[in-house]
Amino acid sequence: MIGAPWTRSLVPLAAGLVVLVALLGAARRWEPALADWARTQGLAWALLGLAGYGTAALLAVRSFPLLRDARLYALSLGLLPLAAVQFLGVARPWESFDAPGWSASLVERLDSFVVLLLPVVVLMASAVPEALPVRTLRLVTAAIGAVTAVVAGLLTGLVGPTLDALPFAGGIHAALCVIAGGVALGLWRSDGGLGGAVASMCALALVAGLAQLGVGFTSLLEWIYLKTQLIDLDDVALGKLPVGADRLLLLILPLGLVVVVAREWIVNLSHRTSLDTLTRLYNKDYARSIVEQTGMCDLGACFSVAVADIDHFKKVNDTHGHGAGDVVLHEVAQAIREAIGARGVVCRTGGEEITIFFPFLNLPEAAGQCERVRARVEARKIRIVDNERRRQRISVTVSVGVASNQDGEGGVVHRGVADVVQAADKALYAAKRGGRNRVKQGAG
Repeated sequence: MIGAPWTRSLVPLAAGLVVLVALLGAARRWEPALADWARTQGLAWALLGLAGYGTAALLAVRSFPLLRDARLYALSLGLLPLAAVQFLGVARPWESFDAPGWSASLVERLDSFVVLLLPVVVLMASAVPEALPVRTLRLVTAAIGAVTAVVAGLLTGLVGPTLDALPFAGGIHAALCVIAGGVALGLWRSDGGLGGAVASMCALALVAGLAQLGVGFTSLLEWIYLKTQLIDLDDVALGKLPVGADRLLLLILPLGLVVVVAREWIVNLSHRTSLDTLTRLYNKDYARSIVEQTGMCDLGACFSVAVADIDHFKKVNDTHGHGAGDVVLHEVAQAIREAIGARGVVCRTGGEEITIFFPFLNLPEAAGQCERVRARVEARKIRIVDNERRRQRISVTVSVGVASNQDGEGGVVHRGVADVVQAADKALYAAKRGGRNRVKQGAG
């Protein structure tokens, strides 16, 4: 669970690339049947793709109160206009009735730009702040759709009939997909590896786009074919995918989006049972699983543990009321989480007691993190409403005890996690006796 956020995205990214290679291999093997399928795609296939995008958008809206992931929300809804264009491009409803010629031409031209605009939507969604009020987020999402429509309109007006009329179209499209995938890998953080999943979607759009453009494919994926030996490159025209492969990939794309959103929802539902309702930190049961080494947190050969406690918290409750006390506890928890970031696991293990596990950190490094925590909490101005309905801004402090399982020379001081927690708890009491609002290091 701990480490740089992007590392947790490598598994879904790798899985997406494996699926991509498998699809390409299948497309090459059954190319004649795939070409027939691509030529005879009808309303059913078009509806399947549109249903995929629609389902993903519905899941994103329904899960937003739990996930609070503004970027995923914006991406899922921002792709709906592209889904509508793709649906019309496959269904070709104008062939069933007398439609104006300009409408059919416009849809066909827009359809050729779908794969180019997908990484653009990913980049715009990546720029959305992580925490936004729902009303503001709806406006931002509508703006993304509007910008996408404007960009599509400009491209169709300036470029020509199709995307391949744009000079260096393959390189532009590849660069956009690579940039969007890299941004997603770094910024889209979640315990479910959301960044890697979005990056693999960009890879799918990259290959589908190059197939549609008919340029650059062999130079990009030649080594994959050589490694997997799925085809004989002597029989493949340079820069060309099997006929119909682009439509197959574009059909898989919305279904992949459904899997991404659904998996994010399921992962967060499973984590919900491990969270404390008030502070949104991990709860005591989760901390116990770390202490007993039955959870998924790997502390490493060298690790540290800190125990923090809010100073004079009973006085806050007695003076301002328990409602104000809850606000203080929540704000302190957020300050600690902000100070620690990805360097540790923060758990609420008592009323106002918070335990922090530092995987792979020695005592001096952990003590430095704890000093950041102490300073961040002390500087935070907390807005409360007291028992008499008066609004106030107050400050609180924390005392912190920290201990490690190894001494400064790498010798083992405490063998079990529980022993390190106990040493940190003793250091906390020493910090309280020493005047509070300080960090005290325990033995180790």
